[in-house]
Amino acid sequence: MMNRLWISLAFATTFTPFVDAQVRQFPYEARVVVDEVYVRSAGGEKYYPTMTLPRDAKVTVRRHDPGGWYMIEPPQGSFSWVLAKYVQETGGGAGEIIENNTVVFVGSAFGDETSIWQRKLMAGEKVKVLGQKEVLTAAGPSLMTKIEPPSREWRWIPGTAIVPIGESVRAEHDSNPYVVPSHIAEQMAQTPAVQPEATAKAEPQNTSRFAPSQQLAQLQKIREEQRELRQIDQRFRSMILADPSQWDLDAIEKSYLELQNSATFKPVVGQIDLRYPAISRYRQRKAQIEDLNRLTSATEKRDADLLATQFGFPTSAMGPELMQQSFPVEQPFQSSEMVFPTPDANFQGTPAAPSVASASASNGVLTVPSTGGYSGAGLVQRGAENTDSPYLLTSPDGKLLAHLKPESGVDLEQYVGRSVGLHGKRWFDDSISSDRIQVTGLSEVQLRN
Repeated sequence: MMNRLWISLAFATTFTPFVDAQVRQFPYEARVVVDEVYVRSAGGEKYYPTMTLPRDAKVTVRRHDPGGWYMIEPPQGSFSWVLAKYVQETGGGAGEIIENNTVVFVGSAFGDETSIWQRKLMAGEKVKVLGQKEVLTAAGPSLMTKIEPPSREWRWIPGTAIVPIGESVRAEHDSNPYVVPSHIAEQMAQTPAVQPEATAKAEPQNTSRFAPSQQLAQLQKIREEQRELRQIDQRFRSMILADPSQWDLDAIEKSYLELQNSATFKPVVGQIDLRYPAISRYRQRKAQIEDLNRLTSATEKRDADLLATQFGFPTSAMGPELMQQSFPVEQPFQSSEMVFPTPDANFQGTPAAPSVASASASNGVLTVPSTGGYSGAGLVQRGAENTDSPYLLTSPDGKLLAHLKPESGVDLEQYVGRSVGLHGKRWFDDSISSDRIQVTGLSEVQLRN
């Protein structure tokens, strides 16, 4: 009999705190007893804070959770985020959800945190709109609507930072052996923290003591890598629009490589891989342009010598400027053309000036394009039939330089296999990954081996 009584008393003693905890009435009001405390998005130090509360701030406690964390109603000033496309503003700061299962993210005053959510709202639910902002999310920058926290969305605070308000609630709270008694919590709060003087002086003013969450820090890193890639792309675009002699493709390639080696976001690494073939194409194009410039320079010198000899001037390396000053012309230069008397048919000595496919004679005056400024030079070859570029321009060793399309009145067929200098518009055609020349005229030239 005595054994039964002892077991009954032991059972009652052991489970009294459990029963006491179960009968406690929620919610209850509490007061902050520390100088400042973080309110967090979930119950634990690893969850990002949403705001801070000062001493004597009041909160409404809804539940006691393991680890000494108390679930509270969102304090005044709390907010949440929803994607703006799912909110229809109805005026006066009111809004309505227009999509089922719209996720509501817990907002933070310490940064654009969007990694924790507690609620999904259904179409037709009302919200109070506080504003809009572009926020960096896992899906990239998104326009978000800032709203007041919806019902049944909570925040958490350490139980050691608050004490209940009201004697009965306070006594009930203190009877739980698993919580810090109110008078002990207040004594702990009044004890100043020991901080070295140097550390206290070194702490910067108005600086957040909270670093971004791991999720937000990762998103910010990704955003920075994407921004840096866009900057290098912009430098690349601006460079290729400038004179090819100014292209510094090695520097651009180095910038891409450095970003690729330091990037942590795999899509950025993959996007950089796509830039290297473009750099190779432009490097090849720059080499072709440099070859063309050398050929054009040599051709201009040869033509100047021929024309100077033909008109009785000493044969010398006459550039276009000297030619314009020395030639006996009947009228000033017009546009890119030069007018001079037709040579005597019985003229003997040096070869005649190069034939010009677009030349025209009128009243004893021959009009030809100026000797310089070729759009291209090389051998004319036949291309594929039934295309908009039936002829090709190649180097003597057979390398393709450009696709040719003659304008009306220009006959390229008679120049197939011959070396020429071309006049006309030249551009790079992405559809064929090669240059095109709209030929308006051409001259036979001697290509340098």
